[in-house]
Amino acid sequence: MRRRTVLAAAGLALLLAGCAGPDEAGQAGAAGETIDAAGVTVLIGPPSEAAMTALLSGELTDLDGCLGVGETVVIWPHGTVVEATDPLTIAIPGDGRARLGHSIEVGGGEISGPGQSAPTDIAGLTIPASCAERAVWLAGPGSA
Repeated sequence: MRRRTVLAAAGLALLLAGCAGPDEAGQAGAAGETIDAAGVTVLIGPPSEAAMTALLSGELTDLDGCLGVGETVVIWPHGTVVEATDPLTIAIPGDGRARLGHSIEVGGGEISGPGQSAPTDIAGLTIPASCAERAVWLAGPGSA
């Protein structure tokens, strides 16, 4: 009888584990990502369906080692990749490429304004202190 109970419990545990989604540690890209691209920190957000709907426009810039638009550090949408480092070029899912020094528009919303410190952890993404000292923008999926 004890053996049946143990087997039933083990079977139930396997069944429930199969129904549950992967945990954050086991899911590739579940958290945000920080990429060093030739000395410039590129912040990539975690997967998200939701987005704020404001618009940020300006030049893609190196803000003392943090990639941003104008004077604002940007957390880029999940799936953004660095395509080249000279000049720094990123590919944004559904929106194409953006190159350092070129104009870009990014949908999303401001997390912190000028002179405010951004949180150092946003949705599992640790923002370096040098980036958090500036205004920080959270770009939405398909927003640039």
